[in-house]
Amino acid sequence: MASAVPLLRKEIPEGADIYDRRRVYKRLRDFVTEKIAAGDGNGLMLRLAVEYAIQKVEREFSGISEEEAARQADNAWLLIDPTSSFYVLSREPQLTTSAYELFSLSPSKEKARCSGVVYRLRVILSLWLRAINHEASHDRIGYIWLILDPLIHVLIICFVSLFIHQRSIFDMPSFPFGVIGACFWLTFRTAAIGSMFGGGVLKPQLEHPTVRRFDIMAARAVNALIIYFGVGSWLIALAMWLGLTTWPVNLPGFLGCFVLVWLMGLSYGIVSSSLLLLYPGYRRVNGFLIRVIAIMSGLFYVSEQLPDQVKSFMLLNPLLHVVQFARSFWFYEYQTRDASMIYVLFWLLGVGLLALACLTVDEKRPDTVRA
Repeated sequence: MASAVPLLRKEIPEGADIYDRRRVYKRLRDFVTEKIAAGDGNGLMLRLAVEYAIQKVEREFSGISEEEAARQADNAWLLIDPTSSFYVLSREPQLTTSAYELFSLSPSKEKARCSGVVYRLRVILSLWLRAINHEASHDRIGYIWLILDPLIHVLIICFVSLFIHQRSIFDMPSFPFGVIGACFWLTFRTAAIGSMFGGGVLKPQLEHPTVRRFDIMAARAVNALIIYFGVGSWLIALAMWLGLTTWPVNLPGFLGCFVLVWLMGLSYGIVSSSLLLLYPGYRRVNGFLIRVIAIMSGLFYVSEQLPDQVKSFMLLNPLLHVVQFARSFWFYEYQTRDASMIYVLFWLLGVGLLALACLTVDEKRPDTVRA
């Protein structure tokens, strides 16, 4: 632990104007924000340590007197001024030594620190938690609705499946058959819409120097992966408890299909977001495309049941291939003969590269992330 005052005095050059000082202050504040988001250290003490140091150093440069500062009731200095009625500390708050390491990094090393995979995953996780907390804060039972809403969507699709096929579909029990189809389809749809219309409460976070446009889109899309994996796991466990299904034939393969569907939705959403920038009317076209994909995704059927003419058309949708592979990896009674993993990977590679190109073009325009 160490005081932040000497650190700021060292980093601020002599004769620096207010803008140069604010840039240094911002770096230190951003560092503390990252530490708090990662759960490192005491958040209140870290914030107080930074504000204490900034106020003290700023006094030295601007020549603010004690009498002038005392008249500023909203000044953070009052929190640590022993003569103030707002005083909350018994001693000067201290920063961790890692703050000093931050300013000792070269620009290339600092850029590498903020571009690593683990760092980006931490940023995305922090953004996702912020979005979830904000969404749930609008209702007293907001966190319950976060689970109940997708659960109702999945159950509606399952009931339709049970209505069409009361007992089994191609020797597969109707209820777990419907759960798998619904969770995979809704994961794709929610991830696509989340990345396509990303922003909302997370848009102000683009002001943070280490937050990128992709981070916000991925944070909105990852909600689909987490929520529908949880809902699907609970319903499948219920089906196993009722004796409607057993453990999967190939659990790693099944989970891999689930991640593939999410990646498809994320890539589709990123490309669609760029198309919206070029043509705002694409919103209506996307609504039509989403419905067509839903019909072709195998929610209530498998391709082996269809006539050859219809089957060849339905199999153009790579989502149908992934859903049928997932059912093959779960049920002993079913092995798909029509699905092709090569087709799925080829499609995902093409759309993934297109999404990467769209991100590269749009990255310099962060204001285009929609609220």
